[in-house]
Amino acid sequence: MTCIVATRERGSVIVGADSLGASDYDYEIRRDPKVGKVGPYIFGYAGSFRLGQILLYDFEPPEPVYKTVTYLYPFMVTEFVSRLRETLKELGALEIKNGMEEMSGAEFIVGIHGQIFYVQSDLQVGWPSNAFASVGCGAPYALGGMYAGYGKRGLRGRKLLTVGLETAEVFCAGVKPPFVFETNKK
Repeated sequence: MTCIVATRERGSVIVGADSLGASDYDYEIRRDPKVGKVGPYIFGYAGSFRLGQILLYDFEPPEPVYKTVTYLYPFMVTEFVSRLRETLKELGALEIKNGMEEMSGAEFIVGIHGQIFYVQSDLQVGWPSNAFASVGCGAPYALGGMYAGYGKRGLRGRKLLTVGLETAEVFCAGVKPPFVFETNKK
């Protein structure tokens, strides 16, 4: 379930999410948003709502020392993930699969200093080359919609994210409105 979308705009990151909570054939539109801010960070999570609760209410991410792009990625891969791993382990939100630690069925987008990263279940950090990204079961559809909207129609910001979420809603049973947006404007 879920579709999280993000884009960079004027040194900020905007994140959008759907509101579906699903388990097998049961679903509910949830009031607790899948997006939120913690200090200079902005998060959008897919999968486990418990992961989102940890990110938004228990996790104390390290303050980025380096604000340049070239130093930000190594910081995310090392210091950020180390602190995240400690928190997840302490709260029992890591499982061992095939001898490796994983966040149980979860992934998330994180925006910091105008850059978008995503963290997958095995704690690897991705740094997309596009000005937009998506995670969750609706991600392939959202990415297609955003690609067409960004390049062909010149959409940016919240309009671009809305097209991505609406495209995912049409083609993916795991995505339902209302759509929620958050930004970490400077």
